[in-house]
Amino acid sequence: MLSFLQNVLYYMMVEVLEPNWVKLEEALRHQCTTVDEVLKAHMECLDNTIRQCLLSSQSTLKLLFKLLRMCTIFSNQVKQQVIKFTQIRDRMELHSDAGSIGKREKQARLAERIAAELNGQAATEGLMELGQEFDGHLRNFLHELHGPKSKVNLLSLKNRIDYNGYYQDQFSHTSSRFPFHLGSKMGS
Repeated sequence: MLSFLQNVLYYMMVEVLEPNWVKLEEALRHQCTTVDEVLKAHMECLDNTIRQCLLSSQSTLKLLFKLLRMCTIFSNQVKQQVIKFTQIRDRMELHSDAGSIGKREKQARLAERIAAELNGQAATEGLMELGQEFDGHLRNFLHELHGPKSKVNLLSLKNRIDYNGYYQDQFSHTSSRFPFHLGSKMGS
C-alpha cells in the first residue's frame, strides 16, 4: 500500500504537475502577449493536469478513491494496534515490581504479549481480508488505466505501480486472463 501511495504521488507531482507548470511558465514568459493567450495557456495547463491526474474519468477516480480509502483503513488499524500495544506496555510497567524483574525480562514479556496479539486469528484474518480487498481494487484500477477509455498515456504510472511485475504475476495466477500487459521497463 505504501508503495502504491508513493508511486501515485510521485507520478502526479513529478510527471504531471511539475512538467505542466513548467510548460505554463514557458508559455507565459515567451508566447503569451494578450490576456486571451494567458487564459488559453492556463486552460490548457488545467485540462492536461486534470486529465493526466486521472480526474476526468469518473470510473478511474472512483477506483482511486477506493484504493485510497483502503490505505486509510489500514493506517487506522495500525494506529489502533500501536495504541493497544502502548497500553499493554504501560499496564505491564505499572504492575511489575521494579526490583524483581529486570529490563530485559520486561522487554521479553512485552514482546511475547505483542507477538501473541499480532499472531492472533482476528488480526491475521483482518489483515488478509484487507490485503485481498486492496489487491482486487488495484487489479480493477490497473485494468481501468489500460482500458480503451483511457485517453492518457499512463504507461509510466502502470510501470511505477508494478515496477517488478509482482502484480502482473499475482493477478495472472488468480485469473485465467490478465487484462493487460504492462510492457518493459523501458516503455516498449
